[in-house]
Amino acid sequence: MPIVALDQSITRDVALSRADSFFRAHEIAPVGARTAVRFHGNDSLRTFVELAGGGHDSLNALVRGRDVAPFFWTVRAFAPNDPREARVDFAPDGRVIGFDHKLAESDSRPTVTADSGRRLADGALGSWISDRGDRRKLVTSSYETRKTSGRIDRTYTFERTDRTVGGAPIRMDVIIGGDAPIRVRSYVEIPESFRRTYGEMRSANELLSLIASLGILAVAIGGVVFLSRGAKEKRVRWRAPLFVGTVIGVLALAAGLNEVPGSWFGYDTAMSPLSFQALIALSAMATAALTALLAGFTLAAAEVAKRQA
Repeated sequence: MPIVALDQSITRDVALSRADSFFRAHEIAPVGARTAVRFHGNDSLRTFVELAGGGHDSLNALVRGRDVAPFFWTVRAFAPNDPREARVDFAPDGRVIGFDHKLAESDSRPTVTADSGRRLADGALGSWISDRGDRRKLVTSSYETRKTSGRIDRTYTFERTDRTVGGAPIRMDVIIGGDAPIRVRSYVEIPESFRRTYGEMRSANELLSLIASLGILAVAIGGVVFLSRGAKEKRVRWRAPLFVGTVIGVLALAAGLNEVPGSWFGYDTAMSPLSFQALIALSAMATAALTALLAGFTLAAAEVAKRQA
């Protein structure tokens, strides 16, 4: 029962190759950078379209179109001990839909006027991500002065004039860091009224979740009672439950180690790579041990309760 029919035109390797070309063409990746890739989606946009923007059919139409990408690839280029990094976003059909060139706070660049910054922003939208200029208008602009370097970062927000999503405008933020584009981000400006309504829905769901947690606690207490009573009477059959729990723990460990390559997408460059890898490995082992114990003791308690019943 698929929720969305998604047509992928690029693979992970293709995304990495195109990202490398993009980084080299615009010279925004740090020296000696390594890359990490992730395929993810915009949950807020999907929720808005499904609940207030026309439902599943509208979401499928949005996925098939070229206006906004609810799902996309992101490739990150980074280097340990370097705050500078770069990211580029690709739609499933391979189009560049955004990028982010993170500078260090101490990086200073020449200052441009507001009009020159606007021309640079138009150029970034027109050549870096191939967005047509005749279908957007400037709605707001601002600037921020970095305290350490004195660099002036100017932000220009554009809005599509030919298309909305569920009545919400499609906008593009372009940031000019000094005299060069450092960020382009396309998004749907979700109405505040929907955010409040959805927040009320979530609060009701969270209440039900709390009630369910109390039920889980009651079941857990019952399991502890049966297990302790059975252990005192030497009626607990430990071997099979602990064997099954160990198997589940080993599989959980394998799953955790399998996620190590993707975990580099969230790597903090202030941490050494060795420490990061050790932290990920320890986390996987701790999760596996906890899963094995939880599964083993749960099965042992359930087996005792079953025989007593």
